[in-house]
Amino acid sequence: MVSLQRGTAIGRDIDTALSDYVHNLVETLNNNYQPLPSTDPTHPWKPGDAVLVKSLKPRALREAACSSPQTVLAVTRTSILTDGQPQWIHASRVKTSPTKPPKASDQVDDDSGEPLLQCICN
Repeated sequence: MVSLQRGTAIGRDIDTALSDYVHNLVETLNNNYQPLPSTDPTHPWKPGDAVLVKSLKPRALREAACSSPQTVLAVTRTSILTDGQPQWIHASRVKTSPTKPPKASDQVDDDSGEPLLQCICN
């Protein structure tokens, strides 16, 4: 039986091969089993944009589903902070505010003569 010493040429070749194998194995496992976190934002809004926030409260049929236009103060990947609400709001509740909101006096309900309330929120 031949014993290999770490200082010999054969021992160094085995150490190098083993080190390369372990390095490649760890690299392969890291690539396969640790998904990289996404850096892409999930919404188009930036600080300074005007947005409408959809309300979560139950509402009457003639009430608007969205708030009045609010300004975006800060954003994360999935949420925004507005000047109208103190809490972070998930991006799925936010819609872009129209650049020119329609005047309520221009649109009147035929039956009651009252202005129609409109919102672009669905």
